Amino acid sequence: MCLAELPPSSSSSSSSSSSPTLLLLALNTQTGALLYDSFPDSSTQRNELDTRLRSLQPLELLLPSPPPPPPPPPPSSSSSSSASSSSQKEGGKEGGKEGGKKGGREGGVSLSLSVASEKCVAEYVREGGRKARVERLPAAEFEWGKAKEVVWKYYSRFEEEEGGEEGREEGGGVEVIDLDAEEGASAKSSALPPSLPPSFPPACLSVLGPLLQHMQTFGMSRLLLSRPSLNPFLRPSLHMTLDGVTLRDLEIFLTPHGLPGGGEGGREGGKEKGSLFWFLNQTTTSFGARLLREWVRKPLMRKEEIEGRLDAVDELAFALPPCLEEEGGVVGRFLRKGRRKGGRGGGREGGRGFPDLGAMVTALHYHKVTPKRLLLLLQTVEAVLLSLPPSLTADAEMQSSLLRSLLRSLPHTSLLHDVRSFLSLLHLPATQQEDKPHMFSDPSFYPSLSRHLALLADLEGKLSEELGRAQKEMKKPQLVFRSLRTGVNSCVEYLIELPRRDVGNVPGEWVLVSQTKEVCRLEFIYLFISFYLFIYLF
Repeated sequence: MCLAELPPSSSSSSSSSSSPTLLLLALNTQTGALLYDSFPDSSTQRNELDTRLRSLQPLELLLPSPPPPPPPPPPSSSSSSSASSSSQKEGGKEGGKEGGKKGGREGGVSLSLSVASEKCVAEYVREGGRKARVERLPAAEFEWGKAKEVVWKYYSRFEEEEGGEEGREEGGGVEVIDLDAEEGASAKSSALPPSLPPSFPPACLSVLGPLLQHMQTFGMSRLLLSRPSLNPFLRPSLHMTLDGVTLRDLEIFLTPHGLPGGGEGGREGGKEKGSLFWFLNQTTTSFGARLLREWVRKPLMRKEEIEGRLDAVDELAFALPPCLEEEGGVVGRFLRKGRRKGGRGGGREGGRGFPDLGAMVTALHYHKVTPKRLLLLLQTVEAVLLSLPPSLTADAEMQSSLLRSLLRSLPHTSLLHDVRSFLSLLHLPATQQEDKPHMFSDPSFYPSLSRHLALLADLEGKLSEELGRAQKEMKKPQLVFRSLRTGVNSCVEYLIELPRRDVGNVPGEWVLVSQTKEVCRLEFIYLFISFYLFIYLF
């Protein structure tokens, strides 16, 4: 979650001129869901901010660095101080009006959290044994102008990669709701990239920019650029909003002390057991537990939607349709398994044998999925699609209108065809062994793959020749290439390792990479450049 705060002088609305405006973006890295909000909060306890913290339960908070303390005023006489006081009052009035118009967009207004907001965040982190991490980012990254530049750069590059013509057609010509009512509609729409939804508050660019830069350091900024994942925190016409006091006093997600034996992998450090969510959570998959948490966090408002959800749950739990009871069907198997267990799985008990489809799809969207996980995802989706009944059968055997509409909306035939097409392209032994260059059985699917593999083989051959030359010049036939692990998923390859006393005999084309008290590691500089240029292009 990324937070910033506009001071009261930056508010454009006269009714909320005495209230600071908090800007919020919350990203769920497991599902890719991104919630945004811009809200005034005049209470000293920051009740609105507390509601959002308790509802979303972020595990990491990105906050702007606090402003430096003001310098002490210089000594002055009483006459000069009275004169300066009067001038400051006049300047304060004019500055307040001007600040209200600009809304902090010129970078002159600090977006650091106030003392009351800092206290609310600190209480959330401290309460309940949460292991929330707070990271401070430079306050300059939250300036509206700089953040807007960062957002436009990222979204422009994303649209070029994705061919974002469709996004531009949808976004163009739609008026964007702005906080500044005195600016024209053209200025409002020009503040946002076309890929952002029109309801996105332009002021929230101040937190979107820092969040994009932070996630980019982990290679996870891609989901922030996907328009369907952006939604407002408040949707009064669809869901009820439970405030922070309700969530705490009714013990919706955690209890003050928990029950004995609590903390079975819960996010609240042993405090979830005994809460309402813990009692309701009898799911058998991790994505089912996440969906149930969303249902509890956002109760429905409309009677027909509430009854439709209850009918669907009742049919799946107590009157499973014959079309889902088929032997070997993965859907019916897990529904029956969870019903027999009657326990609170949440993906930790009954769903151990069922992959987390939501997390794997998110990893695929991040471009971080491994070949083995990709194969597991495709095989699981294929098994689920084969277990689901055709829409005609579902209409005849299912009583719940919600279940029937869900099955009708699923492109069963086309999706199954696509999944099987991708499975046919994979070379199963290489995919299961994480051999990414050889994971495709059909080279025509990736035309440049053969060319890259040929280049890689040529580079490896030249490296072997240079190793042989070094063996002869140094008279060390036992010299071989070694790899140096630099992280959990990273290593430096094609290094030669020598005792420190032999470094002077190394040919000049080999350069030092690292050393210890006993050995030095070197690499061939010219082929190193060619090899890593190939890796970058590949």
